[in-house]
Amino acid sequence: MDSRKRNGNPLRLRRFVSLLLAVGSLLGGQEAFAVTLPVFQGTFQQITSNGNTNVGSQLTLKAEQSGGKALFTIANIGPTASFVRNVYFDWTAPSLSPMSVGADSGVGVKFNAGGSPGNLPAGNAVGFSADQAFSANSAGTGKEGIDPGEWATFTGTLGAGGFQAVFDALTAGSLRVGLHVQGIAPQGGSESYVNWAGAGGDPALLALPLPAAAWLFGSAMLGFAAATKRRRGD
Repeated sequence: MDSRKRNGNPLRLRRFVSLLLAVGSLLGGQEAFAVTLPVFQGTFQQITSNGNTNVGSQLTLKAEQSGGKALFTIANIGPTASFVRNVYFDWTAPSLSPMSVGADSGVGVKFNAGGSPGNLPAGNAVGFSADQAFSANSAGTGKEGIDPGEWATFTGTLGAGGFQAVFDALTAGSLRVGLHVQGIAPQGGSESYVNWAGAGGDPALLALPLPAAAWLFGSAMLGFAAATKRRRGD
């Protein structure tokens, strides 16, 4: 009998072992087996009735984790002309303090902490009491608020419960985001919006794809199994 068939193919085996070790090392630097990550996505509900077009469906919220921070991205996807002038956060738990302004879509968007009014206009009608407020530096269509096609991100510090606590609070309504939107076409007035007004809301748990390294690991394992089967067949 051929010694290679009797003893297997040591060179091929070593190559597979080397490949698996290399992939294992790569996986060690990634959270490759965290297949699903909680990402909250939703739109906004109008809570005022000032006679303007309801633009709640074109205002979106995405909340996700980045390290020890929770990122809240507010976007105005259009098409109705309008701009987000103020952004408010109201939490019962968990606390997101301290919060800060993060990234944005670029020129034409600029927010600072604080501003006036200190609470979402008409927010008291839905029990909204702001713990943190942000305001665009200058008001007006095409200035520094969030116009159609623009977005801004605000960051909060994660506590002991991590991002899962934030996701759960957004889902339950104990953490809410309020927006004061101005310059709404064609009337030109303003309205207030909340991502959760006591009913409705659109939370979502997104299943994110496995990192490429995980697929590589799976492919290597399949290849190793096939090679083993062939050797046994020989």
